[in-house]
Amino acid sequence: MATLNVSVTASTDDGNYACVSGTNFQPTNTYVTFGLAGGGIIHGTWMRFLNVTIPQGSTISSAVITFVSSSNFSGTVCDVKINCEDADNPVAPTTAADARGRARTSNTLWNGLGSWTTGTSYATPNFSASLQTVINRVGFASGNAIQVFIDDNGSSSGATRQPASWNHATYAEPALDITYDLVGQPTVVRFQGVFGNPFNQFPFGAS
Repeated sequence: MATLNVSVTASTDDGNYACVSGTNFQPTNTYVTFGLAGGGIIHGTWMRFLNVTIPQGSTISSAVITFVSSSNFSGTVCDVKINCEDADNPVAPTTAADARGRARTSNTLWNGLGSWTTGTSYATPNFSASLQTVINRVGFASGNAIQVFIDDNGSSSGATRQPASWNHATYAEPALDITYDLVGQPTVVRFQGVFGNPFNQFPFGAS
């Protein structure tokens, strides 16, 4: 079992956008937004994590993003969904339409988010199945980027959450923690005393 911890490392590698329709696109705010704003904008967030040094085909057992809330939020009901971009080495989106048009893996649901308090850390559910789809891609290679989207999924009006982005001066940017099993690790089997062989060798010249 191995672990990898990576964070957003550039201003335009996280932000929020109108995830259903419209042109609202904010790559340089001090926070990112997901949920349904009171003004009717349905928000989604993207986060791009560089240098994901996991070998192609490894088995992902856990993938979780930790956020720090930029303010106090209590609007309910806040329901969102988590996807990875289904691409080998994605670049950050440059418009809302670009973000909406990216190919996505299956959803991991994050429903009924509770109240958030300024400066407190909150973690997503485990979205390992979504990430596994990317790691299994033939073109994925260790060191490539991973892009994660968190989009509104039927929240009530005014139910948003706004964690700190890379641009925040006080609170940490989104951080991705992955636990995985390395692909291709050898399995060692020891045969002891097979047919009385004192050297623990395979009998009859087997290898």
